[in-house]
Amino acid sequence: LADSGEDLIAFSTESDYAANIEKAEALAPAVERAEPTQEMTLVDTPNAKTIAELVEQHGLPIEKTVKTLFVKASDEIDAPIIAL
Repeated sequence: LADSGEDLIAFSTESDYAANIEKAEALAPAVERAEPTQEMTLVDTPNAKTIAELVEQHGLPIEKTVKTLFVKASDEIDAPIIAL
């Protein structure tokens, strides 16, 4: 690799993969996941503006919590919304 460039390069020693550090992609390692101990539940959180507030109010572990916010931008468009 040249010493003249400013960018960092990510590369694999086990394959021919190399990419600019800003564009490099990686796959998460495959791990075995434990079976869930509880069913997912929908929780109304109108007063929790952040994840920190949500976990404090409901006594939830932060690493197992997702908060999704839906905003209706127009009354004229009636389309389904999908969030992941």
